[in-house]
Amino acid sequence: QRGSKVVRGNLLVIPIERSVLYVEPLYLLAERSELPELRRVLVAFGDSVAMGDTLDDALRKVFAQASDELPEPKTDEGIEIILRELIPETADSTLKTLVEDAIEAYNKADGCLTRRDFAGFGKHLDDLGRLLEELKERTE
Repeated sequence: QRGSKVVRGNLLVIPIERSVLYVEPLYLLAERSELPELRRVLVAFGDSVAMGDTLDDALRKVFAQASDELPEPKTDEGIEIILRELIPETADSTLKTLVEDAIEAYNKADGCLTRRDFAGFGKHLDDLGRLLEELKERTE
């Protein structure tokens, strides 16, 4: 639309086992506003690419394309389901604690984004990245 422009966010590259998950937000910057508004999220995993209104929506779509066996969650847990799927039931309590901490960091980051607290969002996103790296190291 006139008076608005699309701004691409930072491309996040997240290693998962022997694959890579790519996430890139798309923002709409109105002519009369200083703050961009999140409009879409692009996610790519393997040969699957999806776009959604939220990260949760895009992740559901891309993982549904990547594997038809991924069940649709009965509740709106979104990324929590995906994180739990990556850790087997037999995992030790340290791994389960790391997964729970990662879910908590994600939820806090999401809450900050909703409140437009970008500093808090960045802090919790950094925490999430650190936790995912630790999970990766412990599961290799």
